[in-house]
Amino acid sequence: LTEAEASWNAVAELEEENGSDVEALRGLVLGIAGIALARRADGSEALDEALERYPLAAMDPVARPYLDVAAAYATVGDPATARKLVEEFERTTPAAHQRGLRYQYHHVLGEIALSERRYDDAVAEFRQSSPRPQEILPMASLARAFDAAGQADSALVHYRRFLAQPSW
Repeated sequence: LTEAEASWNAVAELEEENGSDVEALRGLVLGIAGIALARRADGSEALDEALERYPLAAMDPVARPYLDVAAAYATVGDPATARKLVEEFERTTPAAHQRGLRYQYHHVLGEIALSERRYDDAVAEFRQSSPRPQEILPMASLARAFDAAGQADSALVHYRRFLAQPSW
């Protein structure tokens, strides 16, 4: 995990050098969330630092990775901040762009519900986070929601489906 953390930081620095604060922030928050999840630790402080380094307000509203950052906050156990970011996304992002991100939007709402221990809502949102039921990423999210809800059989089915995908 320490090696992975160093890699995420190196990628962020490279993206910054290439002039893309948006991609630097996106990669950094995804790395922070993944590592915090693996360590079962709070990553809120690291996410706050990432936002100080790459402030959303300094980015083009259409390019701001609100949903990636919101998902990261929900994943590390800070659904209140995640919800505020979703609300800011809804207020500042053009409607046409929001429509294009509807699947990611539902994924974030699922992460927030999971973080708030609203497992049925999480499952419902994760199911809406893909245009097709066989999509890979919703399977892992559904598995996590069922697992957290104590529904081991359903969690196993979705984890197995996820792992059986050839691209993974």
